[in-house]
Amino acid sequence: ASQPTDFYQAEQSLDAAYLRADLLLGAFRADIGVRREDNDQRVVTRDPFLPGAVPTVAHLDGADTLPSGTLTWGYSENAQLRLSWNRTLARPEFRELSRSPYTDPVLDITVLGNPDLKQTGITSYDLRWEYYFTGSDSLSVALFRKEFDDPIELVRTPASGELLELRNADTAFVRGIEFEIGSNLGYFAEAGWVPEAVRSGIPWYDLAVSLNHARMDSEVDLGDSVGIQTSARRALQGQSPYLTNLALTWFDPEAVHEATLLYNVAGKRISKVGLQGVPDEYEQPFDQLDFTYSRSVAENWKLRLRLRNLLDPKVEYTQGAEVSRSYRKGREVAVNLEWSY
Repeated sequence: ASQPTDFYQAEQSLDAAYLRADLLLGAFRADIGVRREDNDQRVVTRDPFLPGAVPTVAHLDGADTLPSGTLTWGYSENAQLRLSWNRTLARPEFRELSRSPYTDPVLDITVLGNPDLKQTGITSYDLRWEYYFTGSDSLSVALFRKEFDDPIELVRTPASGELLELRNADTAFVRGIEFEIGSNLGYFAEAGWVPEAVRSGIPWYDLAVSLNHARMDSEVDLGDSVGIQTSARRALQGQSPYLTNLALTWFDPEAVHEATLLYNVAGKRISKVGLQGVPDEYEQPFDQLDFTYSRSVAENWKLRLRLRNLLDPKVEYTQGAEVSRSYRKGREVAVNLEWSY
């Protein structure tokens, strides 16, 4: 069934230019640059069934200068320290600037756009230490912080049913620490404490494992736009306090096959912001296990198999002490045939 807001026209013109310099100064390497963007974005929503209706117009027009800089200190052949800073932007999509309702593909809930949305300004800081062992083995530790001006969030809107709306908060930040390690498993092929049958029966040199773990803290300040939201300060909507990825990959020495088993888990995060004293709704952590396999079947042809959600995890949302929604993630199978030339 059509709704009056199901019709909108949109256009965008984006002109950009950048200047970049890469400088080598002894053990130091500097990468500095600046990008200039002129953006004109317009969305006009009108009722096609009501002649003479006044259209709703969303217009983002402005010029932005976005500098960036990275300083890398290669103090040894195997290690380096890197400091980076940059300014970036996040602009709302066309559908987010129109009052036309659409269904969020993750939450499966109707979302209303907002013609008054502003673009988000993002300032990022990153300090990363990296160490490279022999071969492809590596270890890195990073401290990071991102600061947001006018971040866009999904919040509840008073309605008879489930309905979300996009709004700008005042400011927000995310900060944290990240650990990452990658290693070939050839060590186990020669380790004396490993049983001979295991050492010889598994292609250890063709296996690699990688682990990434991040701990994060976030806060959004609604400023004067708190409105009917329950909390003026809270965690950023959609931001987990931790994230872990673990991958086991098999590389065929003949470069015909490749397979990866990937495990992922994220900490609980706000899925819907609470209103009028009602607590925020949280998506609880769940374990996800995926598998991908690719094989070259002919010259320039590759077959890919992807299995998602092998554990069929249960997704659960809670509000206060109550479970507001739960469902099984469902297993997925995808097969692709790829031709490259």
